[in-house]
Amino acid sequence: MSHRTTARPWIQMLLLTVALTLLAGVGFACKKETPNTTPTRMQRVSYISVKAKPWGELYLDGRSVGRTPVSRYQIAPGKHTVSVKCGPCKVEQEETREVTIEPGQHLTVTDIAFDVNKTSIK
Repeated sequence: MSHRTTARPWIQMLLLTVALTLLAGVGFACKKETPNTTPTRMQRVSYISVKAKPWGELYLDGRSVGRTPVSRYQIAPGKHTVSVKCGPCKVEQEETREVTIEPGQHLTVTDIAFDVNKTSIK
């Protein structure tokens, strides 16, 4: 009479689980950890705020944005031209600034001031 040894099903399942766990562990041990250098959305979004005395029409890269003050206007990082045309001035006056905005930066421009009493261009 031949005796054939058969493992019980729960032992087979246990051995299979252990083998898969060991294989998965080898995979994790071999995986090289790399730091996440991808900027988050908050780091990529940049803002600009512009104040002028008195108020004026704000232009960013030649496009009208609205009247100053403008707060936290979302803008792409990089070089930009900021122009403000005086609203209540008797003669046309415009101030322009070239700015560079870094990813995630909030740049504030506050040094724009006009002379509302100016009567001629000199």
